[in-house]
Amino acid sequence: MSLKFQSNGNLEVGIHSLSWIDFTSNFGFNEHRKKLIRGLALAIEHLKACGCQILYIDGSFVTQKTNPSDFDACWDRTGINLITMRTLYPTLVDFRNERKNQKDLYMGEIFPMHVVADEYNTFIDFFQLDKDGTSKGIVKLTL
Repeated sequence: MSLKFQSNGNLEVGIHSLSWIDFTSNFGFNEHRKKLIRGLALAIEHLKACGCQILYIDGSFVTQKTNPSDFDACWDRTGINLITMRTLYPTLVDFRNERKNQKDLYMGEIFPMHVVADEYNTFIDFFQLDKDGTSKGIVKLTL
């Protein structure tokens, strides 16, 4: 699937549903990005084990930036077994120290989509705005 980007490098406005193959072919275009994708793949493996069905990806990773520092993601809580998550995959819900443990294990930050990200928006809405408050696109992965 061919994606369209705004002149600033952000995805065109909207939620873009991609398969894992399309996601990796669109965003894994260099070794640095492939390394981040491996971390994301581990996060997806852990989220799926907890019952997660949908994950949204944001941040500079879903732009045309050559070397994004990480990825940002938020998961839909529908079907999630929080006991499994907290017991077997506690890093998924460890938000201490600016999510250091998440960044170390998964190479990105992962939030529940329904949690408030700032004073106005949940993460799913916050992810669809750039730093200036301008609308932008995000990626949806069905797990």
